[in-house]
Amino acid sequence: MWGRGVMSGFLLQTFFRNPIAGPFVLGISSGAKMFVAITMIFLLKYMSGMPLWAQVAAAFAGSLLAMLYVLLFANRVKSMSMLLVVGIMISYICSAITDLCITFANDSDIANLTHWAMGSFSGSSWSTVKLAAAVVFPTAVVTFLFSKPISAYLLGEGYAQSMGIHIRFFRVCIILLSSLLSACVTALAGPISFVGIAVPHITRLSLKTTKPVVTIPAIFLCGAVFCMFCDLIARTIFSPSELAIGTVTAFFALGGFGIEECRRVMDMPEGIAGIPQKTGIAQRFEEYLKKHEGNAGTDLLKRTYNYMLMEHAADPDELVHEWTESIVGDQYPMPDRILKYTEILVQDYLNQEMCNGQPPQGKFDLFATEGGTAGMCYVFDSLEENFLLHKGDSIALMVPIFTPYIEIPELTRYDYDVLNIPASTLNEEGLHTWQYKVEDINKLRDTKYKALFIVNPSNPPSYQLNKECVDALKDVVTRWNPNLMIITDDVYGTFVPGFRSLMADLPQNTICVYSFSKYFGATGWRLAVIALHEKNVFDRMIANLPRKRKSELTKRYGSLSMQVENMKFIDRMVADSRQVALNHTAGLSLPQQMQMSLFASFSLLDKENTYRHAMLNLIHTRLKALWDNTGFILLDDPLRAGYYSEIDMLVWAKKFYGDEFVQHLQTTHNPLDVVFRLANETGLVVLNGGGFDGPEWSVRVSLANLNEKDYIKIGLSIRRILNEYADKWKSEKK
Repeated sequence: MWGRGVMSGFLLQTFFRNPIAGPFVLGISSGAKMFVAITMIFLLKYMSGMPLWAQVAAAFAGSLLAMLYVLLFANRVKSMSMLLVVGIMISYICSAITDLCITFANDSDIANLTHWAMGSFSGSSWSTVKLAAAVVFPTAVVTFLFSKPISAYLLGEGYAQSMGIHIRFFRVCIILLSSLLSACVTALAGPISFVGIAVPHITRLSLKTTKPVVTIPAIFLCGAVFCMFCDLIARTIFSPSELAIGTVTAFFALGGFGIEECRRVMDMPEGIAGIPQKTGIAQRFEEYLKKHEGNAGTDLLKRTYNYMLMEHAADPDELVHEWTESIVGDQYPMPDRILKYTEILVQDYLNQEMCNGQPPQGKFDLFATEGGTAGMCYVFDSLEENFLLHKGDSIALMVPIFTPYIEIPELTRYDYDVLNIPASTLNEEGLHTWQYKVEDINKLRDTKYKALFIVNPSNPPSYQLNKECVDALKDVVTRWNPNLMIITDDVYGTFVPGFRSLMADLPQNTICVYSFSKYFGATGWRLAVIALHEKNVFDRMIANLPRKRKSELTKRYGSLSMQVENMKFIDRMVADSRQVALNHTAGLSLPQQMQMSLFASFSLLDKENTYRHAMLNLIHTRLKALWDNTGFILLDDPLRAGYYSEIDMLVWAKKFYGDEFVQHLQTTHNPLDVVFRLANETGLVVLNGGGFDGPEWSVRVSLANLNEKDYIKIGLSIRRILNEYADKWKSEKK
């Protein structure tokens, strides 16, 4: 099944005797994609899902239409290169029509179409395999029977004619076979462009032969192996979230340029290559993009490249050289805090996603870190090392909160006096709104509280701070406690449309830790940044330290700067992250920073927010499946991220059975009983909300890593457990 797209590419490369020919270049796959998009958007209005047969039929229709145009021009155009131009033109026209259809589609249609268009085998089943086999195997056999004509055709049309081959008939057969294969793979797995171009070349180079009788079955098998390898990466390495396979193939495509640049300088048979050279690298990069036009990965690179040139007047050679060295990872990060162009892209991304497109005046300095957890540790360490916090100081946590924020202050090194500000607000029906009381926030007016730690949106309730809470915090800082240090962890902010972080509303007092892991389903990449405004209270408080403390800091950082007093707090965090002495090895690895840049640009260039629609639709579908099957009420709330859900069993025990039953549960059962029973009965593990300093009888469910049917199972089990407790209580009362 997975070798068919590669076989299609091989046939078209043979037909045109052109190494970049493929179903995408000729517009055949784009035609299939266009018809699938039109059909998907139309049918999904009237059906619960698009039948497989309809998807395949639409792809065939689109492929055949594109093929007819190719054939029409093939009869009139003598130049093969000109026919390729026609194919590219057809591809652009089909893409434009597809985009126009998307404009008029609703969010759920866009989400489904986006996921399919990114290329994935996740939806494959045995019915898919059977349908594919009915098309692929007969077509593959016919292709193999064409081995001798193909071999003759490779030596030229004149030679092929002298061998008795009917050229026009042969050409039509090749296009028909390629179209059938391309339509099938596009319909069932989505457009996976890079594979069809690259794998035939890789196979021929590996076998060191172009004989069709050998290469045809080998290409078929190599294509399957290559796609299975990419699919394995998508499903396992980046767990718990599944990446679209097109993202993985794009990463391979990106690395191709870096390898070419290294080998251009030095290419020894022992496998030793040189270091990329800056001079003229931008021109070579542009040529590389043209050569691989049509690949989703190179399209993102091209658009990111143009974005940096047009929006930030980047030096082309400097930009591409940074990218090339990043993808091959041949140097220490320089600057060590974050690469120059990575910082620009991520700064734009944070302005868009964390500041709702309306950042405060000035700019934020960024420090790229190995995930949000590392960023959190660096903040705690540097606050202590620079005498901004001392052992035993008073701090505040807005709870529930990610458990390390609870555990770290209790360590002997810190031993902070902690004030918990609970998300304890209830509506008139007695249901949690997961917001904070203003009177509790006002406790921070006392200047003994040096720092406030918050996860926003919260973990696990997954709700953004409302305006009343934000205004209360602004009042605290403006009028009462101007040196309050706020550390906000905003990893879930991208799941709330229109999200605005405290880094936007209180920039001078706030350190923001943001991780790319959740929104992009890439926890294994360990990508995060610490953001701190260029004008901030942290630097001001260091400048106002007593002379003795300043002297100690001069001794600590003296090897890095002749003017330690002018050294920014964020640069001190970089130094502290490597115990100062190893500062030259600090910073996030170059390949990781390159991936961070691509994530940022992907979101910046997604003007229609198709990826966001897809992600939110996925999360909210799972959330609905969970709550619908509990029988409990989940109120609509625009501030809910929905990445997690916290279900307080006592709230529903009271609502269904009254206060007496609630008291019974608290006196006769352990809150952990629920999570243990869920694990035993469903085989699925949820966490107790009490571990996050939330309600003891609450359970935390992640919406990121299970199938919809699993959330149905959890919801049903939660309600069944509560009912069984109630039935037993009722029987004991009799």
